Amino acid sequence: MLFHCYISCLLYATFIIHSIYAAPFTVEPAEDNNLIQDDNSTIPKIPKCCQLNESLLNPSEGCAVSDIKFLPPFTGLEPKEVDIIIGLGCEHGKYRLEPSEAPEDVFHLLADGTLSTPLQKQTLYSPLEYCLENTIAYDKDGKETIEVLPFLCFPPPDSLDSWRRLSHILFPIGSLISVPFLVAVVILYLAIPELRTTHGQVLACHSSCLAFAYVSLSIVQLFGDELPNTFCIIMAFLIQFSFMSCFFWLNVLCLHTWRQLNKGYEMGEVNTVASRTLFIIYSLYGWGIPIIIICVSVVMDLTPSIPSSYLKPNFGLDSCWFHTDNAALPYFYGPITLLLIANVVYFIMTTRILHRSRNSTRITSLQQAVIGVIVKKRRNSFVQAVLLFLAMGLNWLLEVISWVVGGPPQLWLLTDIINTLQGIIVFYIFVLQDPWVRRLSYEYFRRVCCCRNSNDGIVLPEEERINQQKSDTNINRKRFQQLIPLVTANKDRLMKDSTDSNH
Repeated sequence: MLFHCYISCLLYATFIIHSIYAAPFTVEPAEDNNLIQDDNSTIPKIPKCCQLNESLLNPSEGCAVSDIKFLPPFTGLEPKEVDIIIGLGCEHGKYRLEPSEAPEDVFHLLADGTLSTPLQKQTLYSPLEYCLENTIAYDKDGKETIEVLPFLCFPPPDSLDSWRRLSHILFPIGSLISVPFLVAVVILYLAIPELRTTHGQVLACHSSCLAFAYVSLSIVQLFGDELPNTFCIIMAFLIQFSFMSCFFWLNVLCLHTWRQLNKGYEMGEVNTVASRTLFIIYSLYGWGIPIIIICVSVVMDLTPSIPSSYLKPNFGLDSCWFHTDNAALPYFYGPITLLLIANVVYFIMTTRILHRSRNSTRITSLQQAVIGVIVKKRRNSFVQAVLLFLAMGLNWLLEVISWVVGGPPQLWLLTDIINTLQGIIVFYIFVLQDPWVRRLSYEYFRRVCCCRNSNDGIVLPEEERINQQKSDTNINRKRFQQLIPLVTANKDRLMKDSTDSNH
């Protein structure tokens, strides 16, 4: 037994020495791959990414001097001698296989120098298409180890890559176009007192999150290749947080719309104790849960002791986003899908309430007039929420479907473009489409930008007319508030009569 071990060790040592020091086709670097093709030798050739005295411990930093021995991880029978080929000329770049992180990256180095990847689309790679190198990896317990992993050449770009490049150009352009419209919505709904209701504050939070997400995503898509790895990881967390917060505030908007119709909230409540308390609760939900999700993502991503068998985001590994779609499921796509389903449930319940209030009877003409104004205002709020959900939620639902079913990027390019125009859609729904908001916005910008003639300081006649309209509006609003108790006192009876009429 001892003799057998001695012979095995001797053969192994002979293999290493011949590989490193006696390889007749060792080239530094192996840019001329014709040397490999023209050789008729039966000795297998193993490509090494770096020089003999270097390793690729951190791919983002390149090859570095190292005393770590290079031991090709052959599967099965090892050859007695090999030729080490230094360098790999990949015209379109290369990427690393990580079987500990992605099961489909499992590989086998065969005795003839061929690399086998049985779970990938291309199952065999010649020495011209890959190279091996010592690099840092993590085992199942999350401990840092040194492994020899293969690096594969990216294939030449095809029509699909052209579509991807086109989307990477159109997406930041559309996103940056949307940002000013979202900022305008935030300013209007926070600066104009009549719009600074709980509903308006929720909309402002949603729009600000979406604007920040678009700016962050545009930076990554425009300058992603030039960003340092640490900054890339930070941007990935910011994009994840801003989009998650955006969807949680959309969920709050749908919830608040349902509560307004179900509980009889007044749409115009501003700066009351109840409205401020309600907005604080909404803020704990709209900001708090995304913060919790981000904290979990940070811990899972940056804690080496967590086993790699768990799904880690792996931000910054290949891009400033999740390493794989499976990794994005628990931290992004999963929560968004649940929120979209919840929004659909809120819309169904809200539709039932509107249908029930439309069928209510036995009310006086005065009450009918007041209820008509309230129902119309709340129905308008409901329609706005539905349109926003269809514009944003439906497109993101298609995004989730595209992630599940796959398919060519041309098929989903339209949804990506629509997603980038959310700012214009939000501005149209909540500003241009509503005559009351449009008039208040016009008054606000007239008052801020050009309320007085810079030459003589005289108030323009147009402003006098607008001020008179505003005064009339305030008077009508006060009269309207005086009628609200009549409706509130009869709310229970009206709902009971509506229920009886449905039966």
